[in-house]
Amino acid sequence: MLRYFFYSLLTTLFLIGFTCHSQPRWTVLEELNGITLYESDQKCDTLRNFMAVFTVPASVKTCVNILYNNEFHTDFMDGMKSSELIKYHHEKLLVFYQVIDLPWPIPNRDMVTLATFEHTPDFKTVTVNLRSSPEEKAPTSMTRVNVPEREWSFSKNGEFSTHVTYTYRTNPSHFPSLLEDTFTIDGPMKMMSGFKDLATKESRTPVNLVWIRD
Repeated sequence: MLRYFFYSLLTTLFLIGFTCHSQPRWTVLEELNGITLYESDQKCDTLRNFMAVFTVPASVKTCVNILYNNEFHTDFMDGMKSSELIKYHHEKLLVFYQVIDLPWPIPNRDMVTLATFEHTPDFKTVTVNLRSSPEEKAPTSMTRVNVPEREWSFSKNGEFSTHVTYTYRTNPSHFPSLLEDTFTIDGPMKMMSGFKDLATKESRTPVNLVWIRD
C-alpha cells in the first residue's frame, strides 16, 4: 500500500516545472529494466533535474496512444484510481481529470492535466507535454493537486522500436531526506518500467489515432 502513497506523492506534489536553461552535464543514477536514469549537475534553487532514456519494442504511434487514451493511464501509473477525458480542445490538446488513490486515512486527491501533442513533419518524433490546468474543471470535495510540467519524447528507432526520453524535476525540500530517493527515483522508475511493459504488450494492437502516421 505504501508504494501507492509514495508514487502518488511523487507524481502529484513534487514535480517542478522547467525554469533553468543552462546546458547540464548528466550522471547515471540508476538502471532498471533497460531504463537509464540520469541527473544533471544543473542547479536552480533546490531543484533536482532528471532525465530517463529507454527503448521499447513498439512504434511511436503505440507509445503516444498510451498517453492519448485515458483507459491506459491506470495501467502504468501506480496510485491512479481513475482517469477520464473531460475536454477535447482539438486533436492535439486534451484535458484529463484524474483521481489519486491514497491510503487511509489520507484523503484522495484529484488533478487536472493538460496534454499537448507535437510532432516533427515526418512524424518520426512526437513530444507530449503534461502540465496542470486546474481551472479546466470546477472544484470538487477533494484537494486539487497542481502538478507542474513533465515531458515525454518518442523518436522512431525502427519499424517496431521507439527511443523514449522522459524529463522531470523534483524539489527535495518538500519531503524528508530519508524518503528523497523514494520520491525522486524509485517512483518514476517504476512508472516508466510499467509504461515500457504496457507498450510492449500493446505493440501489435492496431492504433486508431488518425492525426499521426506510422
